[in-house]
Amino acid sequence: MPELWTIVDGKLYLNLNDKVQKMWNEDMAAHIENADKNWPEVLNK
Repeated sequence: MPELWTIVDGKLYLNLNDKVQKMWNEDMAAHIENADKNWPEVLNK
């Protein structure tokens, strides 16, 4: 279950824990780009 979260441009992004959030913060733009690409597949599961 996600422990941490971030809101960017009105979208909620969940992070599993502080280690994951640290990695997220290091290259947020790339992670958002990947999340946007993967979202349709995740949504259909």
